[in-house]
Amino acid sequence: SIRKVELMGDNLFIADRYYGLRIVDIRDKSQPIEIGRVQTRSKTHNVAISGDYAYVADGDSGVCVINISNPDQPEEVGSFNTNEANDISISGNYAYIADGSHSGLRIFDISDPENPIETGSFETEHRALSVLISENCAYLTEDREGLHIIDVNDPEQPEEISFIDPYGHDLCVAVSGNYAFVAGYMQGLRILDISDIESPVEIGFFDT
Repeated sequence: SIRKVELMGDNLFIADRYYGLRIVDIRDKSQPIEIGRVQTRSKTHNVAISGDYAYVADGDSGVCVINISNPDQPEEVGSFNTNEANDISISGNYAYIADGSHSGLRIFDISDPENPIETGSFETEHRALSVLISENCAYLTEDREGLHIIDVNDPEQPEEISFIDPYGHDLCVAVSGNYAFVAGYMQGLRILDISDIESPVEIGFFDT
């Protein structure tokens, strides 16, 4: 059950819900070959790559840090203690986790990947499902609530800039320029104009 794929060179890093992190060599596109795997402890939701490390959002086991400098022999070297890691995004020396169980956004300093340190957080009422970082802002979707836009310029003191609600079961968000695209499960795709970040406005909708 593949949840997310990240490409790095000739290798695909696959977040497989029940089989952890799988690494696949795709040099021969007609015959991809699995070359490495780390079985995580819970349900693998997402993976983000930074340098020689893969950061795996692993549900109620938190975030697993895996050294992938040798893709044939990946090795877990650390972890983040979170309640329910649903998604992860990395920007610079910081990892941003969409944490369920009413935790919201969790921010960790990963300057030392094997010893991550939590620096800040932003609490939500319901489960945080996804997070995306763009231009010092975190776009955080909250289940049955909507989209939070959070200033993370200071990772120790994240502050909400704006909020737009409700779309129902918001699963993920993508950002391009002045627009945000929110996938709302059975509520379709909604397009937001975020040119005024303090007052996002819905300008389009695609039914699914």
